[in-house]
Amino acid sequence: MSRFSPGESRRPPAPPSPPAVARKRILFVCLGNICRSPMGEALARKYGADVIVADSAGLTPAMVTTPLTRLVLSERNVDLGDHLPKGLDEVDLKKCDLIVNMSGTRLSNLGIPVEDWPVKDPYGALEPAYRTACDDIESRVMRLILRVRTGKL
Repeated sequence: MSRFSPGESRRPPAPPSPPAVARKRILFVCLGNICRSPMGEALARKYGADVIVADSAGLTPAMVTTPLTRLVLSERNVDLGDHLPKGLDEVDLKKCDLIVNMSGTRLSNLGIPVEDWPVKDPYGALEPAYRTACDDIESRVMRLILRVRTGKL
């Protein structure tokens, strides 16, 4: 004789879902907003869209994103979309939870936490330098996403 009545599930109840993590607004900053910070933004959007709202800016924005930035991202199936460089002054910093600074310039008195990432600027170099920078940024972005998902940011 069965212990279950007809129609009763034999599976134990599912464990409760973990609480949703509030999405953090992360601003990636470099000098021209054409290499490193767009890489950070695009990688964070691709891999961490569930926990991060990513944006990027530059201290001295250039006119267009470098083709090599787009190339190395596309090799990873990461789309930069219609990214156009913009300055730090074009971003509402009050909405940011963290600035990831790759500019090599000290950012202070912004009223929000700043995390410095010493990523070498590939601008003006050949493709391998862009891949190296992207590898470094991707690794750091993945660790950042993990910190957000585990509530350590």
